[in-house]
Amino acid sequence: MQNIGAPLVSIIIPVYNGEKYLAEAIDSALAQTYEKIEIIVVNDGSQDKSDMIAKSYQNKIRYFSKENGGVSSALNLAIKNMKGEYFSWLSHDDLYYPNKIEDQVKYILLQSKKTIIYSNENIINGNGDILKKAKKHKKLQNSLIFELLHNRFIGGCSLLIPRTAFDEVSIFDESLKTIQDYDLWFKMLNSGYNFEYLPIVSGASRIHDNQVSVTQRSLCNEEIQNGYKKIIDSLKLSLLNNTDDDYAKTFNKLAYLYKRNNELLLYRFCLKKSEDYKATLASQFYKTKALLYTKYLTPLNYLRYFKFKFIKLKSLIIKKI
Repeated sequence: MQNIGAPLVSIIIPVYNGEKYLAEAIDSALAQTYEKIEIIVVNDGSQDKSDMIAKSYQNKIRYFSKENGGVSSALNLAIKNMKGEYFSWLSHDDLYYPNKIEDQVKYILLQSKKTIIYSNENIINGNGDILKKAKKHKKLQNSLIFELLHNRFIGGCSLLIPRTAFDEVSIFDESLKTIQDYDLWFKMLNSGYNFEYLPIVSGASRIHDNQVSVTQRSLCNEEIQNGYKKIIDSLKLSLLNNTDDDYAKTFNKLAYLYKRNNELLLYRFCLKKSEDYKATLASQFYKTKALLYTKYLTPLNYLRYFKFKFIKLKSLIIKKI
């Protein structure tokens, strides 16, 4: 594709001990049909051959090496040094398909400035075999934020994000190890960014035994549940619902979706929020009723009421006579 006047896209590849898959990831970035790209590889203190593999690409990539600080710190280093107008994250064990950047750039240029694009990904195993083919997302029945709170179906490496989003909202929270991506996506949604779905298969997300989600499953589960409590508390409630503001009903629905996912801490948290909103609504109802009572049963209205009753009684007596 000819990219005259087209925006530069920065493909960011953070790596930690990724010698087994790193070359495949870099090659998939270099194979993009969209020519105006830069590839930034950030070595997050790897102790294997990742450094040697990255350096073998010489001037085909921009290479940074740092002490180990977690994937968020590697991504943030790349963001601070990227030259592109758009950010595209590629994990060292995942793959892009050749059309990923070209199709997404074409689409995002038709959208508003505060737009982030997401697409589909195949799921592959350690050998690259497809375990699950991507399916087109169904039309959302609820708001995107509501769906993401319990489903988390957007793959971080399927996104294309304007560089300005990081300036306006935030970079990745380096204290988080497993939900740093969704923590930031929710912040961006909360700040007015739209996530638009482009129904293409943009790449492949790999599942293997050395992932943090596998090796530290209990830590991941704990961080997800505690992190999502903070995320829920920080959200603008108006973004939760598509049609109404019955937040008690919304949180009750979320609670039982979390229960189905066996995320019991979030289940109890949302159930309590639902009960709190029910109590608030009840309180508001009785306050309104009390205000109406006070407004209309003033001393003057009492006099008017009894005057009306007296006149009515008098007319009845006259009729009987």
